[in-house]
Amino acid sequence: MRKIALLLTAIFFLLSIAFGQQNKQDTTLKSLTVSIQSKLSVDTLRIQSLSVNETAQVWYKDENMPWIIALIISILGIIINLIISNRQIQANRETTLIQIKATLSANNRQDWVTETRNVISEVMTQAKLLNIEFQEKYQNDERKKILHEKVTMSRIKLLLLLKSDKETHKLLLASLTDLINTLDEHLLNRKAKDVNNFNIQYDNGKFLTQMDKVVENGRDLLYDEWGKIQSIADTV
Repeated sequence: MRKIALLLTAIFFLLSIAFGQQNKQDTTLKSLTVSIQSKLSVDTLRIQSLSVNETAQVWYKDENMPWIIALIISILGIIINLIISNRQIQANRETTLIQIKATLSANNRQDWVTETRNVISEVMTQAKLLNIEFQEKYQNDERKKILHEKVTMSRIKLLLLLKSDKETHKLLLASLTDLINTLDEHLLNRKAKDVNNFNIQYDNGKFLTQMDKVVENGRDLLYDEWGKIQSIADTV
């Protein structure tokens, strides 16, 4: 903007010079005839006299006017190019910011999808191993404790990663809750056998069906999020 202001100042300065052109003086040589009477003879004495005629000349008929017009046109062209360049720079800046935001959003969403997929895989694997451990004839208490802690931690991670107000998230959380409840029932079954020597049948068919449901809902959620990432990438 400072450059444009300087250029406009230069234009006004040149225009003021053009309008302030002084009137040129047109000097012409005129012949003046003067008759002088003489006693000796009548003769005519011709005397050349100079007279100055001042002729007012219009400013736009000045011989330098074409150069002034060319200079003004050049300056106007420079100003127009600067304005267009500034607009293009501003548009490119806005486009770049949009691309950066879209890229960051896509990267963050992709990281979230990867983390969610890993946590779902972990909780499913650990839950299945823990269910098997509950039904072992001779249990390893230390191993059972470690698996139980891992299942609990993975479940909490999923609760933090998912939002219950979103439909796909809600379905996954519901199926995961059903699976964990069945796993808790199997834990109680094992305690009943160890403490009271009372056998309760494990519902492994129900457990496996619920595992499949968690996998199905998790797959739907991940594909939905991948579709959103692809739509963001297409807009960039």
